[in-house]
Amino acid sequence: MFASLYRARSGASVNSDPESNSHAPARRSIASAERASSFGFELAERRALASGEPELLGQLFDRSFERVHAYLARMVNDPHVAEDLAQETFLRVQRGLKTYRPELALRPWLFTVASNVLRDHFAARRSATVGLDDVDADASELTAAQEGPVVRVERGERALATRQALQSLSEQARAVLVLRHYEALSFPEIAAALRISEDTARQRHVRALQRLRVLLADFAPDSGGAA
Repeated sequence: MFASLYRARSGASVNSDPESNSHAPARRSIASAERASSFGFELAERRALASGEPELLGQLFDRSFERVHAYLARMVNDPHVAEDLAQETFLRVQRGLKTYRPELALRPWLFTVASNVLRDHFAARRSATVGLDDVDADASELTAAQEGPVVRVERGERALATRQALQSLSEQARAVLVLRHYEALSFPEIAAALRISEDTARQRHVRALQRLRVLLADFAPDSGGAA
């Protein structure tokens, strides 16, 4: 099912989470935030999804695939491997829907499944290279065409240094950074996805950023402060 859905996407954009009207009361804002953390699914829909409703399962794939795939791709630094891991993630989602509690947000649960898939992947292939690009490849090529050779060299050196620095982090620290800065998850959501406490998530985030600042000190502005 998910393999055919993946091929059918062919680059189609995912609908963004619906926003509440600007004049809506605070209660509606809270409801909108809840829907946003569940890829737009309301409680009744999440209950139907947990029961295995095929149409809603397809909608979940459409709404969340790109974000899940991006998370996996940044963790393994290989788009082809990420495609396989993404399909495995959604197969596990399909098999594990009965374990999902509809009163809870979908996003942390989904990233928990994806993180478990990653955990198994890394355990099976400890020698695989794990990295994270700090710039989008296509955007880099377009920008580089308009830059002078010196700027391009500096840009390439900075990107390489960032990848190497991130590769030096543990898988858990790297996952916290990706979920926080690329997926914009809150620390409670990160904690749920990685099955750690919120305090642990925050501590790993702080330590990871501190290490990156040290490793990338040569690329920091004169006034200090690294990316």
